[in-house]
Amino acid sequence: MPSLFASVKDSAEWTDALTSQLLDLQTSPSYLTRQTFLRITRAFLLAGHVDVFDARLRAPFVHLAAMDLVLNVRLLAARILVDVAAVYDAPAEVVAALGKETDADIQAVLAQLAHKREARERALPA
Repeated sequence: MPSLFASVKDSAEWTDALTSQLLDLQTSPSYLTRQTFLRITRAFLLAGHVDVFDARLRAPFVHLAAMDLVLNVRLLAARILVDVAAVYDAPAEVVAALGKETDADIQAVLAQLAHKREARERALPA
């Protein structure tokens, strides 16, 4: 999806159409489809399309990560934040919401995220 988006990014009509179809995934009644949306957002971030994520995908990502009723959706969002930690700072509201979770898997992933953030901060020049 990111490569397709990159090839049509100069056409507002095409980017709006692709974004609209992508956003439809995050409102699906199927948790698997909502997870597909999250995986696509991961691909956008890893492909360097942080601007697209921030402008169009961040709000629905945050909503799913913080409030989805299905634990596996929230867990996948947390894992994605670990995957993209080198290129994208986890939204504070997501970290705060996930920090309230009692699930051991989510807490373990948040610990990984904190470790990656600390390592990245140590690597920055003083």
